[in-house]
Amino acid sequence: MLEGDAIVDAEYAVYDPQTLYFPEPYRDNGSKARQLAILLNRAELRAITRKSNIGHGAREVQRTQGAQVVVVKDGPYGAWVVEGKMPPHFIPAYYSSKVFKIGSGDVFSAIFSFYWGEENRCALEAADLASRTVSQYSTKPMLPVDSSLEGCTPVFPRTTKHIFLNGYANTLGRRYSLEEARHRLEELGAVVSCPVLDRHNHDISLPGEVSELLIADGFPDDALQDRMTAVPGRQNALIILAEDRAPSLQEAADNRLVITDDFSSAIYLAIWGKC
Repeated sequence: MLEGDAIVDAEYAVYDPQTLYFPEPYRDNGSKARQLAILLNRAELRAITRKSNIGHGAREVQRTQGAQVVVVKDGPYGAWVVEGKMPPHFIPAYYSSKVFKIGSGDVFSAIFSFYWGEENRCALEAADLASRTVSQYSTKPMLPVDSSLEGCTPVFPRTTKHIFLNGYANTLGRRYSLEEARHRLEELGAVVSCPVLDRHNHDISLPGEVSELLIADGFPDDALQDRMTAVPGRQNALIILAEDRAPSLQEAADNRLVITDDFSSAIYLAIWGKC
């Protein structure tokens, strides 16, 4: 309830504050719960605790807010669950060929609430089922999801992901797309090299395992084909954002190359380094 307030007295309560700005602890207005789970994302956790370490921050929220469970959602990296006195447990994100972000956090919270609060599953199982459901919802944003959760593929990106960002910046729109992509990738913890934007920086060396995100707007067809045909011999993934050419390029896609017409999907696929 972002525009109002409610005093809740529950057997099981799931609280998702959904704000970075002075999120109110669940119990501050007199609300009660025999079992309380608090769901946050990494940014909200940092705003509440001023801690960058998810495990330490989750423990502090658990202690100060009287929660039995704290779940910290970490975008493309999955989620962390602290339940009782058990060590923090990692829940992976699950692969989706498209990433539709609107409502994905709400879906996670709702599915977790159902399995934990209604079916009395443990928090680890409830969070894992929520993560699987989000992957299906991201691919096809409809509820309920219409496919099995058992076939979902977990992704395990490195905490620090190195990404080579490629494209043209010879118009204002193309430069903006590159700058926005770099900003969003860095926001998700990636180390980004973009020679087109960093012409003054001659040191653009990165480790060997690097994903490449290529924004195809303005890329000549022959240059694009050269990049695509070089992929099979490469160790690393190439993600191509081709908003106006994706269908015509799809036939060339293989297990180290993916083509998408969606910006959010391109960002997540680059972080995952997976096609």
